[in-house]
Amino acid sequence: VVLAGSGDGVVDAAAAGLLHGDEALLYAADLTSSDRIDEANLVIVTDSNRDRAHQWRGTQDVVGFTETGGPASDLLQRDTADQRLPVFATQLPNDQTTAHVEGLDIKATSYGEPFAYRPEDRPAMAADGDPTTAWLVADRSNPIGQSLEVAGDLSGLSLLQSQQLGASRMISSVRLDFDSGASQVVALDDTSLAGSGQRVDVPQGSKFVRITITAVADRPGATDPGLSAVGFAELGLGAHLEVVSVPTDASDVSAATPLAIVLTRLRADPLDRWRSDPEPQLVRAFRLGTDRSLAARITLRQDARASDEVLNTLAGVATATSNQRLTGDPRSTAAQAIDGDLASAWTSPFSNAVGSTLDVPLDPMVPVSSFELTQSVDQQHSTITSVTVTVGGVSTAVDVPAPDGDGRSTIQFPAASGSNLLLTVDGIDVHTTVDRRYGEPTVLPVAIREISAPTIAAPRPLDPPPDCRTDLVEIDGRPLPVAVSHDDVTRLVSGAAVDVEPCDGAPLELAQGEHRLTTTPGIATGVDVDRVVLSSQEPPVEPASSPTVSVQRSRTTRTATVAGCPAGCWLIFGEGYNDGWRATMSGSGLGAPRPISGGFNGWWLPGSNSPVTVTMTWTPQRTMWIGMFLAALAILACVVLIWRDRTIAEMQVPRAAVPAWPVERVGRRQAVIVACVLAVLATVSISPAYGAIAAVVGLAVVALRRPALAGVGSLVLISALAALIIRRQLRYHLVANPSWPAAFDDLHRFGLLVVVLLLASTIVDECPDEESEQLT
Repeated sequence: VVLAGSGDGVVDAAAAGLLHGDEALLYAADLTSSDRIDEANLVIVTDSNRDRAHQWRGTQDVVGFTETGGPASDLLQRDTADQRLPVFATQLPNDQTTAHVEGLDIKATSYGEPFAYRPEDRPAMAADGDPTTAWLVADRSNPIGQSLEVAGDLSGLSLLQSQQLGASRMISSVRLDFDSGASQVVALDDTSLAGSGQRVDVPQGSKFVRITITAVADRPGATDPGLSAVGFAELGLGAHLEVVSVPTDASDVSAATPLAIVLTRLRADPLDRWRSDPEPQLVRAFRLGTDRSLAARITLRQDARASDEVLNTLAGVATATSNQRLTGDPRSTAAQAIDGDLASAWTSPFSNAVGSTLDVPLDPMVPVSSFELTQSVDQQHSTITSVTVTVGGVSTAVDVPAPDGDGRSTIQFPAASGSNLLLTVDGIDVHTTVDRRYGEPTVLPVAIREISAPTIAAPRPLDPPPDCRTDLVEIDGRPLPVAVSHDDVTRLVSGAAVDVEPCDGAPLELAQGEHRLTTTPGIATGVDVDRVVLSSQEPPVEPASSPTVSVQRSRTTRTATVAGCPAGCWLIFGEGYNDGWRATMSGSGLGAPRPISGGFNGWWLPGSNSPVTVTMTWTPQRTMWIGMFLAALAILACVVLIWRDRTIAEMQVPRAAVPAWPVERVGRRQAVIVACVLAVLATVSISPAYGAIAAVVGLAVVALRRPALAGVGSLVLISALAALIIRRQLRYHLVANPSWPAAFDDLHRFGLLVVVLLLASTIVDECPDEESEQLT
């Protein structure tokens, strides 16, 4: 089997049922000119092996957004955490999965937070036409100086800031640098926080703008306990689709070669409230080398972050809804608060219980003047203390009586009639926990286990949706009708993944060339399309049965006896890929091993009707023995030297220098030496600009003949740096994690200058020489 992709693609292909574990699996990017891809039993193209950043400082949030291809980063400033490793030695852009934004070139200096990669905060999110997504930057860090660059049609430029719930900061000022016209400093007002954003004048003919954050301010209604990220949800430039292109290195295979294309959506744990899905929808471009007839299999899941109303519709009922709930938990919808089951509950988000509103259906013919509110009263929840009740357009603020031992309180208000009751949380008795991501005190949610009143209407069944859905998948701009049965919907609502097929069961007839598959975001339909598999109708050719293999092992060799394989076969050495192994058969070398089957050594064995013996040898062991022998000789020589001279001379302990003040003047030659060392060291170890600064200090040293001036300068500079670090920490409350030093990258060169000044002040003896004695 030949796979276009990386190790993630192996997992995706296995999850799609295309791999069973006994195949010889070769990566397309590893194929040589002697390999014939058309002879493969199956070619699998995946959207793995993405061009993206990778950091190794932790085990979570370690990969960045999908970039445009090639070895360079798509960020505008250096990211010291980005230590990506090429999966293949000779990797080319067409071996990678890449992404581009149609109609725009959009890049940023950074995104997300300093210590973790959050690809859902990438620059493309500011131009996707969806205000619920955004380019975000500097979460729990300093955003001043961060910028977003956009090239393309800038007509209609409007700045709409991110719509994060309870964000504590907002951008108050930006500088706009266009390719034509003067720079503009724009103060952002309340219009940038809602609607279509704050309109910005664009100089005529401009096709490029750099938007740099110059100031931030507190954001009204903040509930985030830390310093929120800031950024832009939309730029007013319309909806520009971000298209992900799969590798093209394996697409030009003959029509007789079985082919499968596996497209997998990147998603996050819906209950992880710090993250969002990196890909709200699948948008994939792929290429076919020949006309193909491909069967489609689509994997669906319930979107756990869809609104209450959307999830109710998916379940086929009209019932209570809420404007917000516990992030990513479909079992916390408002419907749980009127289902008569005290074991279930509507639960608010963390830190944002106040302002939550439940919309409960009522019998409009029966007045209501009270209801019983049962809430969770424990150490894991805050408690509601006041609410606003709205019925028939009449609103009443009510203090919630203290709950009894079962969490019950009776809410009373003037009698009114209406088709629904709005219950808004106005005040809570705050309980807190320590946030596991940032270590900050965070307000726990409230939970309403039941709202009981005779007038509450029972859930009303909705007309069942059609079994053939045309709103989930498109190929080349045409809907792909998908069969989703009632049983499928029931499984989706229960949280299970469901595999479905086209309604007519017929294969897709796709012509040679470029194609695009697009799915609808699950936030709109309640159904996420997580994977699409397009595969040849003909079953892949079954390989011949594997010959039996017996193996003998020593510390540095493996000897495998392989029963006859007349057509030739792969010998897979399953101890991890390493090109230090060499294999021989009948005295002839089999060459360097090939990476195979997800990370093992493989050698191709020519066809043979009789058993053959292959000896695999760990060749680096020879070098190890030589090194160990030389190390033993060195140890022996040291023992001999110690034995020959067993006396230890008394060590002279130097007397510590006693600084004198005022410092003595030195000779001109010594002062010139100090000045030269200052300039040269600063230029070589920092930069020419800092060499010039050091040269100024050197001129002062020469003029006054006191090298201690460099030491005094280092003391003043390090004190100033310490004050800046303390001020920045107090202002931004930077999180104490391994990325903490990165918040002070801009001070690094000044720190090096401190070292240079201190070193230069100590290289000459400040005791006066003859010249200085004559002067004094």
